[in-house]
Amino acid sequence: MANGLFEGYGQVVPYLFVSAIVLYAIAGIVATINYKKERANDASPPPPPPPPPVQNNQQFVEVKPEQHVYIGSDFIRQLRENAGPAEPPKLHSPPPKPEPNIKFLGMRSIKVSLVANVPLQLCSFDEQADAEIECVVACFRNEPIFGKTIKPSRGVRASLRLFHASGAEIGVGLSRAFWLGQVVDVVDLVPGGDTECVILLLRDRGNVSIPAKTRRTTGAYTNIGEGFEELAEPPHSIEVSLLGADDQLLLAPLSLELGPPGDVLVYRVKQS
Repeated sequence: MANGLFEGYGQVVPYLFVSAIVLYAIAGIVATINYKKERANDASPPPPPPPPPVQNNQQFVEVKPEQHVYIGSDFIRQLRENAGPAEPPKLHSPPPKPEPNIKFLGMRSIKVSLVANVPLQLCSFDEQADAEIECVVACFRNEPIFGKTIKPSRGVRASLRLFHASGAEIGVGLSRAFWLGQVVDVVDLVPGGDTECVILLLRDRGNVSIPAKTRRTTGAYTNIGEGFEELAEPPHSIEVSLLGADDQLLLAPLSLELGPPGDVLVYRVKQS
């Protein structure tokens, strides 16, 4: 009966035997591959340890309303020390106010003649080489300066004070001296303009005198007068002051020493 069961399958047995051999071969190959993988894993270095967890070191400070927190004060102080002192802001000053530049040019001994101005009822002394009146004058000019604005001086008058050799003053002085060649008692000293000379002393036929003018203003009218102060002998020195229309000194008073009557000896400048 058993023989009847497998009857008809005898021809399959060789194929089954071959299939079993193939399966055993495949199983051997797979076992060999797995073995080599395990050996390779055992020979490779162990993986690096995982990195340590990152810690957050940031600190939080609770600030109360009345507290002040300063950050980086040392750094700011170092910057200030390295920078040095701060420069003060530059202030732009206004341009200088123009001023006159009055210069004393020296003294001269000249000859003058008396010239009458009939319409004005005034007189002047004009330089004339063949005249008989000897005269001592002090000369001034408003000097220009390159690159600088010089202010003109208008309505300039000259006042005189006379002194003995002892230093005592003679009389009360003259507030308005004569200007050479001028009828009125004032002159204009403009930059680069004419030289103007103050008459200090006259000598006519041995008589020594100093001419002077006066000015009186009444309402809209101005009256100019003139006269002469007779001197027994020439003064030892004469102090000359120039004043502008505002009665302010234009330069320091000059003390001029005279020699024999009508002759110039020396002069010196004296600060007021």
